Amino acid sequence: MATYHDDIHVYYLVDLVKNERIPPARGKTGGIVLAGWSLGATWIIALLAHVAEFPVGDVRLGEYVRRLVLYDPSYLCFGYPYPTGTYHPLHDLASPVEERLDKFGVWVSSYFTHGDLLASGLKALADRNAAEDPPPTVATMSAEDLAESTSSAGAPGGCEDLFAQTCFAHGVYESLRKQAFFLRDVPAGGDDWRSVELRYIWCDRSIWEMPGESPFHGRSLIFQSA
Repeated sequence: MATYHDDIHVYYLVDLVKNERIPPARGKTGGIVLAGWSLGATWIIALLAHVAEFPVGDVRLGEYVRRLVLYDPSYLCFGYPYPTGTYHPLHDLASPVEERLDKFGVWVSSYFTHGDLLASGLKALADRNAAEDPPPTVATMSAEDLAESTSSAGAPGGCEDLFAQTCFAHGVYESLRKQAFFLRDVPAGGDDWRSVELRYIWCDRSIWEMPGESPFHGRSLIFQSA
């Protein structure tokens, strides 16, 4: 059962609706659109998994949230088994730990040319050899901009890395995925978000974790809902 401190997002949204006089969602107008980018998609998934458990006051958020967007989420966010043999600079044991974060910055902001995923599966993914053009985004940034927009929290042993790996290892992401994406009965008095639109957007030239997840995620939904 969710408790008050489990998801402050719900209470923030309630305050937003009240204080900003947000109109209810009506088709393609009004309401709120919530988006989670990359690992941030886990917060959208967690919200969707547990929102029906929160007490409903004078604002029923299901009437105000028009759309949820998972924008280029990582394979990690859904708790699928991590494929063996794929490269990730943060987990590269051949690389000194102090160099991994910088290598990750270059890798994650590079552009990759992947093959046909539906035809060849994970073998179609380019995990190491990025395209030369366009260059990695970090290569086009000034030192000042790079310092302002990056953090060591994602480095091996950093708080974001520990959080992500711990949730993955203990099945948290898998559990949230199953609770969020497959419709269940709403508890009496709970907020019903089953009709809220959910959009999944991935970038074809992202690192392998993003486009590599998309076709298998769709196939998973088909199999489990049959």
